[in-house]
Amino acid sequence: MNKRESIIKAALDEFSQNDYEQASINKIIKEAKTSKGNFYHYFKNKEELYMALVSEAYQKKLENVIYVETDDFFEQLQHQIMNGIQFAKDYPAYYHLSRRFAKEKGSNIYNRVIKEIVDCHKVDETDTSLVKSYQKQLIDNDYPLAFVEKVMYYTFENINDAMEQENMELSNIQKVLELTMKLLKNGLQAKKPLHE
Repeated sequence: MNKRESIIKAALDEFSQNDYEQASINKIIKEAKTSKGNFYHYFKNKEELYMALVSEAYQKKLENVIYVETDDFFEQLQHQIMNGIQFAKDYPAYYHLSRRFAKEKGSNIYNRVIKEIVDCHKVDETDTSLVKSYQKQLIDNDYPLAFVEKVMYYTFENINDAMEQENMELSNIQKVLELTMKLLKNGLQAKKPLHE
């Protein structure tokens, strides 16, 4: 492992366990068993390192998560979540970094990293599977798109929480996923008995 790789590995650990502001370059340098000079040879500052890490995690996810085109929104959603679960199992360090990064939402660093990813990877934020499904009216358009996006955000958070609590036990996570899909499809209202 070369010095840059050692820094990346140490930084991945540090940024996965701490938010951006709390993460320490000194700890990264110590963990990587390198010098400040070597660190600054490869990275201009903490922000550049962080951007490189998050961008690398995003690229790795793009390479490993396969999206399915289907007219069944819930099938597509379930497939996407299962792919995400598999990615988390295969690349736990990137998964934990992504989770930590999501908690930075609204901060200056979050906005700068998102802009960098959008610019670098030429991401069209309106070209997501959710927006496409909404436009095709596979999702009830009585609900505003912004509301649906929030519901999906909480859906993914629920699955992520299950992954952390169940310590990646796939069968338990699948049960949570099945219940979540049932809730999204059918709502919470109890079915009325046939005979009252």
